[in-house]
Amino acid sequence: MSYAMKDQPTVDILLTYLQDFGVSVWQPNMISPGEDFVEAIQNSIRTADFVIMIVSTAALNSQWFQMESKYIASIREFSDRSITVIPVLLDDVELPDPLRHIAYLDCRGDPREAMRRLASQVLSTVLIDFSRLTGHQFENLVGDLLQDFGMRIERDVRLHDMHIDFRAYFQTHDVFGTPIEEIWLINVNHHLNDRVSASKSADLEIKSRPFRKNNTYFALISSGHLTSVARNILQESNIRVIEDVDLKRILCNRPHLVRQYFGTQSL
Repeated sequence: MSYAMKDQPTVDILLTYLQDFGVSVWQPNMISPGEDFVEAIQNSIRTADFVIMIVSTAALNSQWFQMESKYIASIREFSDRSITVIPVLLDDVELPDPLRHIAYLDCRGDPREAMRRLASQVLSTVLIDFSRLTGHQFENLVGDLLQDFGMRIERDVRLHDMHIDFRAYFQTHDVFGTPIEEIWLINVNHHLNDRVSASKSADLEIKSRPFRKNNTYFALISSGHLTSVARNILQESNIRVIEDVDLKRILCNRPHLVRQYFGTQSL
C-alpha cells in the first residue's frame, strides 16, 4: 500500500477492515532501520497480490509516493505477474501518468464508507479463483458480465469458418447524440496452464480481418495470461484483450457476480 503520511488517518480505517479479515498488508513504514528503501519496495511488489495506490493532493506532493508510482509505469509487467494495481482517488486530483490508464476506485466523500467499500472489493477479488470454474462456468460468467454491461448477446456463433463464443450488441451514441450500435465478436479462453501463444493470436488476427469494419470490434477474454508477443499481435490489430488481472479488476466492481460464481460475501 502506497500513500502520503498526511493520509494516514484514512489509511488506518482501510487497514483495520483488511486486517480484521486476515489480509496481510505491507506498508513503507514497515521498512527496518538500515534496510535499503528502494530494494524493500521492489521486494514487496514482487510478492504482492495487490498494489493499492492512495492518490490525493498530499500524495502527489510526496517525493516518496512519486518514486513508488514510477515502479508501476509498466502496467503490463504487473499483469504478467498477476499483480493487481488499484488506484484509489481520495480527492479532486488527476491520476499520475503511470496510473492514468487503470480503472480507479473513487473514494471521495465519506472516508469511512469509502474505505469499507474498498476493503470489501479487495477481499472479494483476493478470493476470486478462476481455476475453480469449469470452461462452461467461465463462459457463463463472461456472458453474465457482458449482459451486466448492458449488452445483448448471442452465443456460439459461426461466421464462415470461424467460431465466435459471443456476438454482443451494445447501444451507444456518437458525439452528436445519434444512437449507434456496436457489435462485439468475443472469444473466451479458459486454459489456465496454457498461455495464449503468438501462433494462436496470429491465427485469431488473420481470421478476424474480414469482420473488422465500422462498429464491429473483436475481443479476447482470458482467465489466464497471454505471452507478450501474443498480446502485442492482438493489440496492434485493435483486438481488445482482457486477461486474468484485468478481469478480476472488472469483477471487483461487480460483487454480485463474485458471490454468484465464487461464493464470497461482502463485508
